[in-house]
Amino acid sequence: MRGRFDLETFNFVNKESEHWFDKTIRKRVHSIYRCNQTDKLIYVTAMRRVNSCVAYIGDSVSDVIPIKAANIGFAMKASDCSML
Repeated sequence: MRGRFDLETFNFVNKESEHWFDKTIRKRVHSIYRCNQTDKLIYVTAMRRVNSCVAYIGDSVSDVIPIKAANIGFAMKASDCSML
């Protein structure tokens, strides 16, 4: 069964979905990029739900919500990537 995530509550639909995510995605994916804001937030929230420490680095306005959802968040200027 593939993992299912409720976008209203940002929770896994059931324990099987959480187990699938933990075994299939968390163990294999170490970084994500070039995805929309909702996908970023889903990934960060799902990783937090399976007790992973999440660090997030963003450089645009669309990264604000995932940065706030992560355990550790960094925001950078897009032009020169210097720390704010």
